[in-house]
Amino acid sequence: MYKVVVSDIDGTLVDQNQQISEQNLKAIQQFQNEGGIFTIATGRVEQSVQPLITQLQIKYPVILYNGGKVMDYQLKRVIYERHISIQFALGFVKMALNNKLNICIYTDKGIYILNETDTIRTYTAKDKVIVQLLPSVAFLTSHIVYKILIIDEEACFQTCYNYFEKVPMSDVTIIQSENTYLEILPANVSKGEALKVLMDYLNLPIQSAIAIGDHFNDIEMIKAAGVGVAVNNAIPTLKEYADAIVPSNIEHGVAKTIYKYCLQREWEI
Repeated sequence: MYKVVVSDIDGTLVDQNQQISEQNLKAIQQFQNEGGIFTIATGRVEQSVQPLITQLQIKYPVILYNGGKVMDYQLKRVIYERHISIQFALGFVKMALNNKLNICIYTDKGIYILNETDTIRTYTAKDKVIVQLLPSVAFLTSHIVYKILIIDEEACFQTCYNYFEKVPMSDVTIIQSENTYLEILPANVSKGEALKVLMDYLNLPIQSAIAIGDHFNDIEMIKAAGVGVAVNNAIPTLKEYADAIVPSNIEHGVAKTIYKYCLQREWEI
């Protein structure tokens, strides 16, 4: 019944060392060998997920930018994408400069930062991405902006919320994807909406999809899927919406999900 499994990456599929366990790999490979479709839904960008696509031998589209883009790597084709208005991006980046915020601006020409800080260096090392210093705010007027990521302690997000109260917000969606990540996405973008696009592309009912996640940015996806799964390390809010709770990301929760719902056999750990 469940032909598609879509998993979040950070906090769900990989462990604290950014590695996929042998148990998860084995379950995914068995599912694929039996005709199942496994793919990922993440806030990461193209260059960051390419190694995982190769490792997992994913042959179907993946969800990027927390739903802002659906990309078919096999065909090298963008199936769906949304952008942040340049007007909003310019205003927010000016505010971020004035308040010395750690932000990453994801564009069609790469990822740009305002300053190279320890926080930014830690992020780029974790996600294995290359960033560039933004030459000027006006530089963005000739680029497509997919999302803006603010990286800081939760208490520091208040500066952003104060700004959001002063500007029109109809063009963007705000989501917290990790404890220290606040993301600005195009309006009405979510992993849930992107999952609907993906399933339409595959010509399969969304009820045949299982979605697995751990944080706020996964809520709409697990609500939209036929079965929504939370790993045990997920935030309490996500667990409230989940149809099932499986072991944590370091206890091979993705494998547990696949064996239970797709392979319908004992958990081979």
